[in-house]
This record gives sequence, structure tokens and C-alpha cells, in this order.
Amino acid sequence: SLGGRAPRARRSCYVDEPACGFFVAGSSVKACNGVFIRRNPSTATMQLYATSGRQPLLYYAHMERGSEWTMALVETRTDAAEDEDSEEEMDERYGFNRGHARPPKPRPERWWYLSQEGSGRVLDRFRHIGDTIVPGAGAPRWSHVHAASASAAAAEAAA
Repeated sequence: SLGGRAPRARRSCYVDEPACGFFVAGSSVKACNGVFIRRNPSTATMQLYATSGRQPLLYYAHMERGSEWTMALVETRTDAAEDEDSEEEMDERYGFNRGHARPPKPRPERWWYLSQEGSGRVLDRFRHIGDTIVPGAGAPRWSHVHAASASAAAAEAAA
């Protein structure tokens, strides 16, 4: 028995074009809450991303004037040298013997970043795997980007 209530309709939709904007709410970092509008990144912003080996595919800026917060779906550079491990290194790393299937490396190439821009830098604060054009949709959850790992990634990319 549903207690006199009609069953709840379950609906879904398919999104195949990027949104014009997003509303972010509920973050303990109050400055990043608000409306993000899709923009074309400036040449300076493109250069900032390029120095860390990334290319913005979708770029959103916080609507509040003077805000440093941005949200971007970025494609990361794949390091070819890292992908050319020998079979012995792969066996040692994954514990497989020759003749057995090895799992693919878990190396997502697209990530959503919620970042702060300013003073000639992009400081990543949160991220999730970018397998969707809708940030935060579905299973991926935002995770905190630790400053040490972000700095190490930027230094590695610059080298």
C-alpha cells in the first residue's frame, strides 16, 4: 500500500551539449558557492593551463565580479615514457605472469577541476574524473586536491 500517494515518477534525460552554466551550493568554502557561467578562456588562462600540461575543453567562470573561482573540464597530457613500461615492470607492478591479462592502467585523461585563478597561477582545489560534461553528475564525487600533490604535478609537468 502506498498510503494514498501516487507512485513517484522516475525520469531521466540525456545531455549531449555543454550547459550554459551551473549553480554550486553547499560547499563549506563559501566563496566557491554560486553561479558559474560558460566562457571562452583568455589566452593568458590557456597559457596557465598549458604550463601544467593540461588543455581546457570546457571552461566556466564564477559569475561574481572579481571572483577567482573557475570550473574546467581539462584534458591532461599523457606521458609517453610512463606508458612504455617493459613487460617485466608490468608483471612486477601488477603481480601478473606472462600470458595473463593485465588490467589497464587507471589513468583518466579528463578531469573536472574547481580552481582558483590569479597572480599568474591556477590553484586546483577540488576535482573528479571527467567522464561527463555535467560536473558532479552520477557516481563521481568531488575530492580535495592536496596542495603538495598539485604542486608536484605542476612541477613535474613543467620539467
